[in-house]
Formats: sequence, C-alpha cells, structure tokens
Amino acid sequence: MMILEMIFMVTLAEYSAMGPLKVSEDNPRYFADNDGKVIYLTGAHTWNNLKDMGNTDPPRAFDYEGYLDFLEEYNHNFIRLWTWELTKFRYDENATYAEPFPWQRTGPGDALDGKAK
Repeated sequence: MMILEMIFMVTLAEYSAMGPLKVSEDNPRYFADNDGKVIYLTGAHTWNNLKDMGNTDPPRAFDYEGYLDFLEEYNHNFIRLWTWELTKFRYDENATYAEPFPWQRTGPGDALDGKAK
C-alpha cells in the first residue's frame, strides 16, 4: 500500500497543474505562466477527440489513451476539443456517425436517421 501511495504522489507531483496562463507582458502573441515564463502552446488535433466518430453505427470507440500518449511523446501541451451536434452527417459520399450525446433518444417517433427521436 505504501509503495502505491508513493507512486501516486510522484505521478501527481510530476503532472501538477501550473495554474491559468496569461498574456505574456514581453510579447502579447504568447502566453506566460505566473512566473512570466513563456509557454508555447503546441498540439495535434483530430476531429473525434470528444465524440466517437466513424462510418459505422455505432462508431468505433476513440483510443483516447493512445491519443494522450501521442501528445505526451511529442511534448504537446494543448488539446482542441471538437464536438458535433448531428448523430449522422455527410461531408462526402459516405455517412459519418457520431456519439455519445447528452440526451436520451426515447421517441415518440423516429428521427431522420431512423432512430428514436
């Protein structure tokens, strides 16, 4: 038990939040931490990092742990989350499905995607 607590404490110390960023006084194109150190935001985005998306219904689950590992491997420190309002949409000839959504689809009746409203 003590070993687990020590590992947990080390992990928390290693990844502790540094607080909100502010606009750098030296260069307003950058952000700075509370000590004035410039923090350059870098990241890689993907469209389905908040909702699962794909050409199957239901879509395959997003590998969020793999995404975070990728960001850490390349020293990225910024995530832009994308969300979708439609359960099914097309931006090319193939249908794209997205889920989950913060509401239940209980009907009555069916929506245009054939599922309960």
